[in-house]
Amino acid sequence: MVEVIGKPVTEAIERCEISPVYFYAMRAVRESGDPLLYQAVLEGHESLFTAAARVKNAAAAIKAYRKCSLFEQGMVWLATGATTDLATMLWHSTPEQLVKASKLVGTDFIWERMIVAAMPSKSITEPAAAVVQSNGNGNMEIE
Repeated sequence: MVEVIGKPVTEAIERCEISPVYFYAMRAVRESGDPLLYQAVLEGHESLFTAAARVKNAAAAIKAYRKCSLFEQGMVWLATGATTDLATMLWHSTPEQLVKASKLVGTDFIWERMIVAAMPSKSITEPAAAVVQSNGNGNMEIE
């Protein structure tokens, strides 16, 4: 028997005076892991049943995935190509996906968080140390 906060689903549905269809639709939206969609449904900006139909398979897959062992999660990654490793995602992204992502996060984010962060800590504006020596004929050479 499925329980909701210690109550059987049927009892919870009766106490809340909602239909089973409404309950399972709301559960699918909540379990989809999309907080913006969930909030849009709660605020009435998105139809509950339309949203639930759109995410019900994802919600079921996410729920099942969360039950997986690390080994089983690895099997899912291999079978689907899904990964949570950012470097792997970037390497396997299409040029169109990279452009879209860069527009979403912005060039300042990419520059500061990825490029500058990966640069050596020594500033490139620091002058390089130079050794100046006489070449014996009155001229100076820089090494």
